[in-house]
Amino acid sequence: MAPGARLVLRVGGATLVCLLAALSASPAGGQTPGTARDAVFPRTGAARHDPGADPLCFRGRPIDRCGSFLLLESGIAYGLPHSSRRPPANLVWEAGWMRNTSPRSAYGGTVVGHFDEDERVLLGAKFRYRRWLSDTFALDLAPGFVIQAGDRDALPVGPGFVGHAGLSAGDWGAVVLQVELMNLPEEDRVTNPGTVFLGLRAGSYPAVAVGSFLAWFADFVTEFD
Repeated sequence: MAPGARLVLRVGGATLVCLLAALSASPAGGQTPGTARDAVFPRTGAARHDPGADPLCFRGRPIDRCGSFLLLESGIAYGLPHSSRRPPANLVWEAGWMRNTSPRSAYGGTVVGHFDEDERVLLGAKFRYRRWLSDTFALDLAPGFVIQAGDRDALPVGPGFVGHAGLSAGDWGAVVLQVELMNLPEEDRVTNPGTVFLGLRAGSYPAVAVGSFLAWFADFVTEFD
């Protein structure tokens, strides 16, 4: 792997761990039913919504629980048979922020990092829409883009579209269907320029541990180049 790409992994991983540790230790990240939430939703038996007092949650919940929330996901994705672009196994990180605008909808954005079997690092950003199906389950739609990081000669992939649809369970984890359309050189295309991935992601608190481990693992495997 190119030194620049390895530096991206190390700096990004260290920054992510420090940031997430600070966020999870903050009152917003570590709120309990008897603290921040009760300040917004007193235990009177009647539902109440005060937009001016909504907490910032570390784990996403609908608007009666959170006005806005941090979005953190990390996991793996595997390309379906006969897809092209890159090797099928990928590590994925996303981090960002969303705001609930109604009992059913939330909008926001994330930054994205991918690492594949050929040790290619892709960075990008996504627009995020979340449709709350219940207090626990939600449908996520996320179109965006990725660009290569590091030495261009070592990463022969161009800017491209990336998007996914996912079913999230309590923001603890999600099942994801992802599509990527890359600007590949003709010799790198197997059947088409697009790849479909199936993935599993950890969210919120589990994503801190999973994402940190994946960052360490990605850096570890590059040491054997």
